[in-house]
Amino acid sequence: TEGISRVSLADIQYADELGYCIKPLAIAKQVRQELEMRVHPTLLAKSHLLASVHGVYNAIYIHGDLVGAQLFYGRGAGQNPAASAVLSDVVDVARNIAQGMAKRIRPVRQSPRALRLRRMDDVATRYYLRCMVIDKPGVLATIAHILGRHHISIASVHQKERKTARIVPVVMMTHEANEAHVRAAVATIDRLPMIKSPTVAIRTEEPRGK
Repeated sequence: TEGISRVSLADIQYADELGYCIKPLAIAKQVRQELEMRVHPTLLAKSHLLASVHGVYNAIYIHGDLVGAQLFYGRGAGQNPAASAVLSDVVDVARNIAQGMAKRIRPVRQSPRALRLRRMDDVATRYYLRCMVIDKPGVLATIAHILGRHHISIASVHQKERKTARIVPVVMMTHEANEAHVRAAVATIDRLPMIKSPTVAIRTEEPRGK
């Protein structure tokens, strides 16, 4: 689980320039015989169904084998939605007490081939990386070399104008990379003397089938 504290307005603007938006997502998916579960800020292409969810609205995006993509959308904040959720919980508790049981729907029998929980280190996605670096020759080559050494391929690089004296943001999008490799590469990059603040790494989420 990761919060949004390290996501800056600059990251939102850079993502927009690259054709993405940033959304906090809870993600669950089956990858072969493993269940992948994670919560973190995520880059979504503007064409993704979840990219249109704004303000007090929440949404659940589901992809089924036969039905394809589906979106369940509605208000998730405000006095009326909150009151509705509280009353729903109160009614559930009352029904459970009246029936003398904790749950009214019997749990589905567990499959003998239960899914294992996938390690976060094994997750593979594309990444957005932003490094704040001293503007001098060779910095980008050094960063690219470290990424390559950790089996991470760069899809695109965007070097911005200086924000302060000699300090510039370097924004990169990677091809699909392993989480453990990205963490190790970022830790190595952040130890470089030309890096002036911790590297921001944000995972991307592609529509199913992309």
